[in-house]
Amino acid sequence: MSELLKKTELLEAKIKKMITLQQGFMTEISGLKTENQHLTEQNHKQQEEIRMLGEELRLFRHAGAVQAEQPADTGEVKIRLDEMIRDIDQCLALLNR
Repeated sequence: MSELLKKTELLEAKIKKMITLQQGFMTEISGLKTENQHLTEQNHKQQEEIRMLGEELRLFRHAGAVQAEQPADTGEVKIRLDEMIRDIDQCLALLNR
């Protein structure tokens, strides 16, 4: 009978150890689920930020292309306008002859 009692106590100790391990694993799983949820939210925020930055980059590129088509200096614009006005004046002078 003593041997049966020892086996029972040994089995009981193993069961308690398994219960403790299981509780630890459950705690760890809970923590990992929380971390996973946090990382998933962070991932969504970063994906949205990437999308917004991509859109902003597209707009900057478009604005840069438009700006490249325009003269860089207002002085250049003024010179070009003066030339056009002289050409118009010459045309008017020829028409008046």
